[in-house]
Amino acid sequence: MKIYTILFLLVSSLFFVACDKVTSKDEISSEVIPQLKIIRFGRIAHTDPESLMIQYAPLMTYLTKATGVDRVDLKLYNSYEKILDELKKGNIEIGWLGTSFYAELKETNFTPLVRPVWKGKVTYQGQILTRRDSGILSLKDLKNKKFAFVSKNSTSGFVFPKMMLEAQNIKLDDLREYSFLRKHDAVVFAILSRQFQVGASYVGILDLPNFVKRKNEFRVLAKTDDISNEPIVTINNLDPSIKKKIFEVMINAGKLGLIKQVPGLDGFNKVTDKDYDSVRKLKKYVK
Repeated sequence: MKIYTILFLLVSSLFFVACDKVTSKDEISSEVIPQLKIIRFGRIAHTDPESLMIQYAPLMTYLTKATGVDRVDLKLYNSYEKILDELKKGNIEIGWLGTSFYAELKETNFTPLVRPVWKGKVTYQGQILTRRDSGILSLKDLKNKKFAFVSKNSTSGFVFPKMMLEAQNIKLDDLREYSFLRKHDAVVFAILSRQFQVGASYVGILDLPNFVKRKNEFRVLAKTDDISNEPIVTINNLDPSIKKKIFEVMINAGKLGLIKQVPGLDGFNKVTDKDYDSVRKLKKYVK
């Protein structure tokens, strides 16, 4: 009996000592591990990933300071589908989506915040390219040719160019071959290497460092109508105060010199869902 009594007293004393430690404010503040707060910014890797990380680093750094989180990470993906999936799963809070891809979505758990201003414009164009020595002079010459697209969800790299082909009574089946190369620069490289005879991309890609010196080797067969620049969205359950700070930084990014390393990007402009209604109407005719 004495042994059990002694054991009980020992256990009891340990319990009260433990309770005393837990109720000590000093002990709590020293033992609690601060929760890491990270905002993840999803962007498609439309060109060299390493270059993109360097170009957007100043913006990520400034967003970190402005929002007060531990850091803002740029995360690169190979498709808009993956960015959407990550938004749905809560793995990223901000997503830079494609115009056509966003216009087709019926999601309600995120909201357009801003869109980029490329070379002073909130709209852009797509183009159909070939080499000058290809012998291809117009869209009518594209039957039975090898065509490189970007992806099925790329507005300038597929949706609008496909519509332009159909206006010339050329269907995908009329092409000798076509492939989706995922990146705009991959399309240009494929044309240069003669892997494909023709391709679709956005206007301005030939001004990038990788291509500007060889710009004269290309012939632009056609350009699309103006397309609203791509939306940058945030998840709806993001803290409103943080969302407001992100918006303010993005709107002033050009003035603050945060994006001067990004070729052609002048800043960001406020955008709403209605800005993509015209794309939705056009997409009904492209199946």
